[in-house]
Formats: sequence, C-alpha cells, structure tokens
Amino acid sequence: MLDRARQRFENDQRVSFIEHDMDEVLPVLGNFDCIVSSFAIHHCTDERKRSLYAEVFKQLAPGGVFCNLEHVSSPNERIHARFFQAMNMKAQDEDPSNKLLDVETQLNWLKRIGFDDVDCYWKWRELALLIGRKPIIQSDNATFKELTFHEPMNMSQFHLDEIITRQHKAGESWREFLSMPSLTMGVYMIPAGTDDRPTHHPHDRDEVYVGISGTGCLTVDGKKCDVSAEAVVFVKAGVKHHFHDVSADLTVLVFFAGPTAV
Repeated sequence: MLDRARQRFENDQRVSFIEHDMDEVLPVLGNFDCIVSSFAIHHCTDERKRSLYAEVFKQLAPGGVFCNLEHVSSPNERIHARFFQAMNMKAQDEDPSNKLLDVETQLNWLKRIGFDDVDCYWKWRELALLIGRKPIIQSDNATFKELTFHEPMNMSQFHLDEIITRQHKAGESWREFLSMPSLTMGVYMIPAGTDDRPTHHPHDRDEVYVGISGTGCLTVDGKKCDVSAEAVVFVKAGVKHHFHDVSADLTVLVFFAGPTAV
C-alpha cells in the first residue's frame, strides 16, 4: 500500500510519507486543517482508539476537521452475517486483526474529547464515516489552553461573541485566546463600579486596548481617557495604568505585542 502511494505521488513535492506504528503515540508534526484516516483505526484496541482520537484532536488547528472512514461493528451477529453476504464474503474471510467497535461509542468519545459537529455522516452496514471538528473556541469540557499556539501558524480565525459568551459563563474577568511569541490576545471584562488599581500592575509588553462594549475610564501615567466601544488606547510597556469609573460593564479586547521587555 505504501509502495503504491509513493509511486502515485512520486513527483508531487507537497506529499511526504512517514511510517509509524499506530499502537504508539503519534509523532508531533504540527497543526493541521484536516486529518483523515481510512479503514485503519479499527485494527487498534478500544483503549488505543480513544487515546488516538485525543492525539488527533491536539494536532488539529482550531476549526480543523477529523474524518475517519471506518469499519465498525454491527449490533448483533445476525446483522454482521448480512454484511458479509452483501460483500460476497464468508465468515472465515474476516480479518483476524479486526477490533470492531460500534458507532455510538466512538461518537461519544469524540464529543467528550472536545470535538464539535460530531456525527456519522455516512453509513452502509459496517462501513461508516465519522467526522468531528475542533472548535475555534474550545468547548467547556476541554482545556482552554489548547487554543494557545506556540507553533508557527499562517492564519487563525476567532469569533469574539463566542469568546465573550464562554467567558461570561465561566465567570472569568480575563481570558487569553491567542499566545504567540510576537503577539498575545485576550478579552478583559470589568464590572460596573470597579476600580482595578489594586490588581492592575504595569505589564512588561506594549499593549493596546480596544473597547468592545460598556463605558469606563483608563488612567495611564496620570492621564485619564474615556473608554467605550471602538475606543483604542496604546500603553507602553512598564507604564502604570488602571481602569476606574466604570459606569456600565466594560469589555475590552487586549493585544500584547512583541517579546517580553528586558
């Protein structure tokens, strides 16, 4: 099979081949928009299937899709026998390395791992296409830090309304959703009536605040400015600043730029 694949893509510089035993932990190769498996994972034990799905999830970029075209188990032996009849095969032709598992269990695993849009998108007897998408904003039953990127990325898309909704639900005043060597982004929420002077210390990176909603004031090195929707304020690294006189719950988008100041 690998030899045929190498022959087919021999002159395609975009394609590379890596031989790997799927019973072993997947090598870290980067972040991918799509990971596809075709009639392979059913040869792994059930325990390994589940851990493999989690490893795939980690290597998907936010919004990335996992497609698993798989041989799955039938509900009972009678339906299993009908599958062999439909395939013009006999029971003794069954691959002894098969470790078949039902669709429902695998879909539930994908959901618990954190995949969205999980479903069986096609099925014919014991052949099924299972698909899940890694959320652009991490689901509540997964670690939010999965959304911070320390690998080079060409593009990532976020939706502020989803970030803010989950942040409200979690009761967090600060939520970071992007972390790169050159840039960090997050959302900061300040309730009405708050003066964050006791907790807001100078930062070691240049930063920009962009008002999303609400109204309040920001004092930077003794100079006061109003902050509301669409206001943009730059604060140099190391400069004292704090929010105060927040008359309506204030939400701001925060950018930390460049490496940590020396």
